[in-house]
Amino acid sequence: MKSDKQFSDSWKQHASGESRYLHWTREEPANQVQLAFRSHWLLFQELLEKHPTRGKKCIELGAGRGTMSMYFADAGWDCTLLDTSDDVLGIAKEAFEAHGLGGEMIVGDATATGLPGGQYDVCVSIGLLEHIEDLAGALTEQVR
Repeated sequence: MKSDKQFSDSWKQHASGESRYLHWTREEPANQVQLAFRSHWLLFQELLEKHPTRGKKCIELGAGRGTMSMYFADAGWDCTLLDTSDDVLGIAKEAFEAHGLGGEMIVGDATATGLPGGQYDVCVSIGLLEHIEDLAGALTEQVR
């Protein structure tokens, strides 16, 4: 498992290249990764139609550059992005601003956010759990 410092260092090393590439697009997906994230978004939309929420507040834990949050924000959701790396949240902020999207960026731990429970209508994470040793703690925090 990578430490928070290793993740932060990894984002810093790729700050001008790969980490700035967006997996989100308003257009047709241009590659397999964009197609995969678009497919995730379509599934979330389908689930939300079947199980409507009280409001439209979303948090993405382990947000990275915020791909899923960009889909939610583009659909009118109030999004919070949480990640251990301030560097990657800076990249996410730049991407959000470049596309006219709003979102709150918070540096924090997905297994213990310190945020009040019941504050969000949807909690998402893609590619997070494989990096966490305490899966039960992470899932409990997501449900909370």
